[in-house]
Amino acid sequence: MDATRWMLAVPLALWMAGCEEGPPGADDPGLGGGAGAWLGGDGADAGGGGGHARGGTDEPPPPLDWRTTFTTVCASCHGAEAEGTAAAPQIRRPVAGFAEWVIRNGREPTGFPAAMPSFSAEVLPESALDGLIEWLRSFPKPADGEGLYEMYCRNCHGAGGDGGRVGVRITDELDDVHEQVREGEGGDRYGDQGEYMPAWSRDELTDADLDRIVEYLGDQPGGDDDDRADED
Repeated sequence: MDATRWMLAVPLALWMAGCEEGPPGADDPGLGGGAGAWLGGDGADAGGGGGHARGGTDEPPPPLDWRTTFTTVCASCHGAEAEGTAAAPQIRRPVAGFAEWVIRNGREPTGFPAAMPSFSAEVLPESALDGLIEWLRSFPKPADGEGLYEMYCRNCHGAGGDGGRVGVRITDELDDVHEQVREGEGGDRYGDQGEYMPAWSRDELTDADLDRIVEYLGDQPGGDDDDRADED
């Protein structure tokens, strides 16, 4: 299977994309401008590259704990409960390795207003990063096909499996969902958006979960059930 045709993500794809509005005061020239600058992080541009500490000094701000990080920096884009907004995707139950990579490296815009800045270990220590990801992964898993799709797949494949930002219409390939979800693509090459797709174990997504996702997608425009109805 061509890897570019499959990217069933997570949430994600965490992470995904950026926020049009920074944290409070991010646009204040006295704070350096932009989320990365406000934090004294690796820069407002995805991938890092500078930034100033708060108040325009060269001294970095104190390290952030995960609650402060999420409330002050993440929630304005991703929502108070990580549910997602028009500025950034939902990020519940992310793939831990992918989430960590995006937080540390930033990410270019992928269908959202702006890039996500990177956060170094000096700004967000490993212990705080671990706590943040643990909290995000603690959200309950939906029991219905639509809810499962929204949490695990929509960030990449779009509403109803219409292709989304990766341009892959999984409604056209429902027979392959189980295989692709179990095998994934790209290993841990998290930065390769054209090749990477996480593999989900049965501990995370059971076969019954995948059946529910397939059933939901089959009822969407272009899905197998929809095609059969057209033929009738």
